[in-house]
Amino acid sequence: MRAIKSIRPLVALVLCICVAGRAEGASKQGGLVNTNVIRTVDLQGLPYVREQIGVVVQNEHASKVYKTYTVVLEADKAKHLSQISVHERKSGVALDVAPEAGQADHAQKRFRATLRRGLQPGEKLSLNVDIVLASVVEPRPAAVGQTEDQQWRWADRALVASTYPTRKQKTVVRTRGDIRRFTQAAHNVTATKDGRNAVTFGPYSATTGGVAGPPVEILFRDNAEQLDALTHRREYFVSHWASDLNVLEHYAVRNRGPKADGGFDKVDQMVAKYMSRRDNLVKTLLVKVPADARELYVVDEIGNVSTSAVSGQRRASAREESFKVLQLRPRYPLAGGWKYTWWHGYSLPLDRYLKVSAGPGNGMGRHLLRVPFIGSLAACASQENELTVAMANAQNTAVRDYELRVTLPEGARDVQVRLPPTVNSGVNEGVELQSASYFFDSVGRTTVVVRQANVAPELATKHILISYSYSALALWLKPAVVAALLFALFMLTLAVSRMHEDIASVRVFFWASIALTWVLSFVQQNGRRNYSIVDRLWSVFPLLLVAQWMYHATVGLGLDVSDKALTAVGLVTVWSVRLTFNALRRGDYAWGAEDYRWAHVRKAFDRALDSIGIGRHVVVRVVVWETFNLLFISVFQLALLYQISVPVRQLILSSPVDKTPLLSVSEMALAGLMAALLVGEAVADNQQFRFQQLKKGAQSSSDACRSAEVEAGFVTSGMWRASRHPNAFCEQAFWITLAVFSTDCSLLQEMPWQSVLTKLAAGPLALVVLMWASVGLTESVTLSKYPLYRAYQIKTSRLVPCIPLSNRQVVNLGHKHQQKARER
Repeated sequence: MRAIKSIRPLVALVLCICVAGRAEGASKQGGLVNTNVIRTVDLQGLPYVREQIGVVVQNEHASKVYKTYTVVLEADKAKHLSQISVHERKSGVALDVAPEAGQADHAQKRFRATLRRGLQPGEKLSLNVDIVLASVVEPRPAAVGQTEDQQWRWADRALVASTYPTRKQKTVVRTRGDIRRFTQAAHNVTATKDGRNAVTFGPYSATTGGVAGPPVEILFRDNAEQLDALTHRREYFVSHWASDLNVLEHYAVRNRGPKADGGFDKVDQMVAKYMSRRDNLVKTLLVKVPADARELYVVDEIGNVSTSAVSGQRRASAREESFKVLQLRPRYPLAGGWKYTWWHGYSLPLDRYLKVSAGPGNGMGRHLLRVPFIGSLAACASQENELTVAMANAQNTAVRDYELRVTLPEGARDVQVRLPPTVNSGVNEGVELQSASYFFDSVGRTTVVVRQANVAPELATKHILISYSYSALALWLKPAVVAALLFALFMLTLAVSRMHEDIASVRVFFWASIALTWVLSFVQQNGRRNYSIVDRLWSVFPLLLVAQWMYHATVGLGLDVSDKALTAVGLVTVWSVRLTFNALRRGDYAWGAEDYRWAHVRKAFDRALDSIGIGRHVVVRVVVWETFNLLFISVFQLALLYQISVPVRQLILSSPVDKTPLLSVSEMALAGLMAALLVGEAVADNQQFRFQQLKKGAQSSSDACRSAEVEAGFVTSGMWRASRHPNAFCEQAFWITLAVFSTDCSLLQEMPWQSVLTKLAAGPLALVVLMWASVGLTESVTLSKYPLYRAYQIKTSRLVPCIPLSNRQVVNLGHKHQQKARER
């Protein structure tokens, strides 16, 4: 042990010589060198920390010209980054800054600044690197008395992280309050205190690239209010029809101060108020809104706002636009760590924020929307009604998670977005264009979405520019849709009033269902239109028709229903109950639930319109789609369900003539076949449901075969081994068998064969065609998600259950396909 202690000084000397030698070697190799670095850390504007790094960089390479300069941030600082910029010190010109691609989240973050001109060998250049960090300092201790001073801890490294060797550097830290403690004379740190609120670390010399130095920290007093906006969402809604710009802001904030030791004390608060003493409570929230804002409102879910008021117009300077201040005063002040959520909104005149340029002959004018990028929120400890402009302009709220949404009017096209320069500094998540629908929308609206973490305070004065094309005809799109709906309801009422009483009940139900499904397709569910209304009626509509026919026959006409008709009614009832149960457990009746295939239908529809050259006309697109919506989604599908139920109607109305009490052998065989098909469909749906639950992780299974299915993404066992869609096969076979079951009834025997074919075969044949197309769409979607589905398609029959091909047969079939491809 003594020998080890004796060699410690020698080891330290060797390490120092190695570090110095490394720096000297890097210098001899040539390249960029920081000859002098001065970092100034400003802690006077919490919760934001501003760093300015003055760098004198020199090119010591013999011949190489450098066109970029790399700025390095440690990983723990990069996650708090709000803004980074690089300027030339002499000219003040800002340089383009972009993050380097392919960086790991846990590593240092590198930003590359592009120089205006290449740095020649031997040439020097002075740069200023400005960095803004949000919510870096933390309260220490974490809990204090309600009226005690707040102390904050700033921690960093003594040296500036850099990829280049540095000859000389130092760090100066300035605070707003008194410095209570700081790192000094420890771990090779040289620190001196300059007055009551400044500390200098350094100077240091001969540091190599990548060395960040030992950790340093400062503990200082700062009693100013600070807030964290955990989430902030700002939404704009543009309405050309009302010439209105609606603004909606959602906030969830937290007092960043230390928690109240012992909890909140109302008595201490009142004593501090009347004794003119300070406390650590946020009592008022100040929101700046434009001076022309109207119809302001505030919504608070828990009713914690006791007072809200709007001040008169204010103006901080001649350059700044006038504004109002929305004052929110919670019933209970926000102590350290307390959270508060609310949202508020107001309307603005659209003509002040939207400029229109003349368009070409087609009337598609170019519209330019210029709106503030983010709103301003300030925390205040005062409860006075008259607040100053300085209080409203205080940048004491750090926005941790921000989302901006701008919803353009329906029919807006060719959307282009220009963000403020600060947002393009590599700390944002980019721009996203989403589609959203609101009441009575037809084609949906484009929503511009911008997300950013740790928003820089300077963005409160910046604007986002959005340009788009908007046709004059699109302005009349919504009134045309409303007028069409009212006209459809009027025609429905007129048609019902002219029906005969004996058949009015079923006809009224049928046409009312068509009108209802079409109208409900305009109702917004979870922010979009839902075209699965008929899908929800699929399992119950035939049963409701059969119930009306039974009531009309037994009560209205006084008929005795035959056993054959009762058998058909019972089988349809079992079919309906089973299919409804399966839809319920899958969540098909949940609000907003829609068959995933409708989205693909809509995309294919848009592609088809674009291919024939009419997709760019918004009005034409809406007319064609709504015609498809009415004629196919509503009329055709409900008419199909009506038609496949007609055989049961024929059996019910044939009951007085067909007085045979018992079923014949052939009829019993057909009834047994239909029952078997219902059982097969139930088994197939249950196997599919269990597989989907297994894939979602709702069930656990140790079966290796099931694990392979989950990995493949689709079910291949059970009935699905013999058919790729056994449930669809059983569904079609059931209704075809039901049509055959009803052929031997007296009511049909008196009709010509054309009428019999129309009444019995039209429904099942249309069902086969529809389900064939539906199965094809399902398989195309599945194949795009799971490539192994192609092998399953080759081995297994599409609908009719068959023995699957062996692997050898699949290989031989593949060779045949390759041979045919070569011959072509």
